[in-house]
Amino acid sequence: MVKSKTVMDCKNMLNATTVFTPVHLIWVKAHATSAGNNWVDLLAKEGAQTHARCGPFPHDTVTLAFVRSVLQKDIMDEWKAQWQAHPTCRQTKLFFPEPIPPLSRKILQLKRPEIGRLIRWITGHNFLRRHWHLIDPQTYSSERCRLCNMEPETSLHIIAECMALDFNRLKTLKCDYMNSPYQWKLRQLNNFLAEFADLLEEEGPVGRISILTRTGSRTLYLEKAAVPLDPLLQP
Repeated sequence: MVKSKTVMDCKNMLNATTVFTPVHLIWVKAHATSAGNNWVDLLAKEGAQTHARCGPFPHDTVTLAFVRSVLQKDIMDEWKAQWQAHPTCRQTKLFFPEPIPPLSRKILQLKRPEIGRLIRWITGHNFLRRHWHLIDPQTYSSERCRLCNMEPETSLHIIAECMALDFNRLKTLKCDYMNSPYQWKLRQLNNFLAEFADLLEEEGPVGRISILTRTGSRTLYLEKAAVPLDPLLQP
């Protein structure tokens, strides 16, 4: 246990120095007639008599905060490189082109249903017609959007492109169309999805959704897919 401030300062400086150059500490017995001890004494005397300095120490010190910032930057650069080089997560990269820890922490502070809904829609692993069509094409023969009937019904289409939702998008996301990579705010996207995301994913009773238009608003009825009955249950 270190009790001396001088010893602690020396220890911190040596630890910080290792970031820039390798440091090897060798114990040399004091007051002994040895080549190593005589060599250390000679260098110490020369260093005390000269004004020339080499390197940042001991004249210019580097704070631990600076060392931490350098290490953190290196870690983030490596994390970003690995994320962008990863061959999968195509849709998620439109919302997170690089790691954004502050935004991730904000998402984790939401309520559990909001976190689940947001992650499903950002990653694309949700229960829209495109997803159901891939799982069960016989039951879900169409993958087109139920709102505009033009493009496959995916979360990217609903959030960024669907023409039927241009006014809803303008009201909450402050834009009628989103270009990738997306510029978005957590609160705005959460409010946008809260209006109708659950209805679009629901495969229970028929749901209604209200859509803003240039002439006011209109209500759409979302039909449930025609699920065939089990032959054993038919009369």
